[in-house]
Amino acid sequence: MKAVAPQYKIPSRKGLRRWLDNKYEVVSETFKKKLSSIEDLTMTTDIWSDTLNMKSFIGVNVHFEIEIGLILVTLGVYELDERHTSQYISEMLLKTCAEWDINKDNVTAFVTENAANMVKAVELTFRKKKYIPCLAHALNLVAEGTTACTEWQKIITKIKAILTRFEQSCVASDELRKATSTETTYTKRTDALE
Repeated sequence: MKAVAPQYKIPSRKGLRRWLDNKYEVVSETFKKKLSSIEDLTMTTDIWSDTLNMKSFIGVNVHFEIEIGLILVTLGVYELDERHTSQYISEMLLKTCAEWDINKDNVTAFVTENAANMVKAVELTFRKKKYIPCLAHALNLVAEGTTACTEWQKIITKIKAILTRFEQSCVASDELRKATSTETTYTKRTDALE
């Protein structure tokens, strides 16, 4: 830095930390004021585990719309050090709302997975009618359920064998390319979709 900007003094670790803490306070206070003026908030949450360190965490997000568009902000990620009961999760959600000055009445919807403890936690915190099951989570459960099915396993094994054949044989790949390059109703439809 002496060669590039000799007058510049690199901040110390302590000074940088103090500057970041002050900046965080200013930005978070500004954001709290903005949140308090928004009447329709949607919140989302998820719990996951760090199996390597045997810890679990809850992440809480808020979604809302302003003039510039849809906004998503992660309000916090907290380590869970108790059993994941609905009461404990509800306390974590209340803590997050209090920390960010969120009025519970302004939360119009709460999206989370379909686990009983999560559904009950949202019900305890925000009332049942605000709970919306997470579609992505439900679709993932369907996908996991179908891949566990023995019939699907047989189909997947056959598909893998076919793919392997075309990947390992130039002759087979050439034949496939020739067969699929012919105009058919199917290829016309797929081309139209692209």
